[in-house]
Amino acid sequence: LVDGWEFYRGTVFPGGFAGRQPETTLYLGRYGGFDLGDPRADPHGSATYRTVLVTGQEERQYALELTQIYSRWRLWVNGKLVQSVGMGEEGPAPQDSLAVFSAADRIEIVVQVWDDSHFYSGMVYPPAFGSPQAVGRVSALRLLLHGAACALALLIALLCVLAGLRYRFRRPYGALALLCLCFCGSTAWPVAQGLGWQGDLWPLLERVGYYGVFLALLLIQGRVCGLPKRVFYPAVVLGGAVCAAILIQPLAPVGAAGPLMLFAELLGGYKWIAAAWLFGTSLWALRRGLRYSKPLLAGSCVFACALALDKLLPLHEPILLGWFVEIAGGVLMFLIAGIAWYDTVRVYRESSELQRQKALQEVRMEAWGRQARLQREYVRRTREQLHESRHRLTLIRHYLETGERERLLAYLEEITPQVSQGAP
Repeated sequence: LVDGWEFYRGTVFPGGFAGRQPETTLYLGRYGGFDLGDPRADPHGSATYRTVLVTGQEERQYALELTQIYSRWRLWVNGKLVQSVGMGEEGPAPQDSLAVFSAADRIEIVVQVWDDSHFYSGMVYPPAFGSPQAVGRVSALRLLLHGAACALALLIALLCVLAGLRYRFRRPYGALALLCLCFCGSTAWPVAQGLGWQGDLWPLLERVGYYGVFLALLLIQGRVCGLPKRVFYPAVVLGGAVCAAILIQPLAPVGAAGPLMLFAELLGGYKWIAAAWLFGTSLWALRRGLRYSKPLLAGSCVFACALALDKLLPLHEPILLGWFVEIAGGVLMFLIAGIAWYDTVRVYRESSELQRQKALQEVRMEAWGRQARLQREYVRRTREQLHESRHRLTLIRHYLETGERERLLAYLEEITPQVSQGAP
């Protein structure tokens, strides 16, 4: 149900469309608010969306899953009110996002929407329609996949924090943990919706996480490639300014759609600048022959292709996975995480080898020191023996020169046991 929606300004109830022409017929997501692309129009207020489906003659059960709508709405199916969200006590409040009903031949879906202050207004994402089993299965699979992706991202972030605290290598573990957290925040809306977490905070966190992925990628690539400060710092400052602007944007009152359109264009331009920066720095690293430059270049190409597809296919809506940029962000996250962990293992292996060589060298030094001490002792004893031998020979020479044969014989008898007891 992406295309073919009639758009009416104001609140129109079922039965009130006869003789009335819609403002336009659009696909959901074409406009961010009720302004229909007019920068002078008010993007807020109220509007009514209507579409008619032709089915078979047999009455069957159908399910309609409304995704995120900004910000209050009523859902009518064939003139019957089936959902009322944010409208006080009037009408039924949904237990979950699914509306199940029976119909035959013709289904009229009317959604009345009100919004006062959000960045987006009205229906931006199309609902899912089909049999209750098919819609429920897709919803469960989407929740499972997004939950698994968020859990894996949080696990990688935790491991990065622990590795940074444990090994203290000069690696961008902090930026990688930030990337995982931002990726988790940008893709966690189905999980929050499944858990029943509502409020204006979640859309804001989702947008901040989405553009925080860009900032984290800039940080990581700059650190991995060793970029010059004159190239690295401006990109990081620009990414931080974009995230700060998204945080403070809800505080700025807007009376016309022009500022919001300009802000959206600036955000779109920033995405292309970030993609070009990542691609250009990867080429620079590849030409310099830096380590990991080839996988980084491949990831940058994936990211640039995702941005191009996002522009070329405006009617694409994800069923189970995320949008093109989200998928590319996930690919880059796992790619950079693989690089970081491979680098960690390599550095750890080199460090272990150095520690082993250091221990072996210490053993060698100790053995050399012991041998040197033995040699010094041997030299000392040899010098003492040479001194005693010289003294004895001098005395024997004296006895021979003076002819004192008896004293010579007595002296030889005296020293013979000492010589026999000495070292060979």
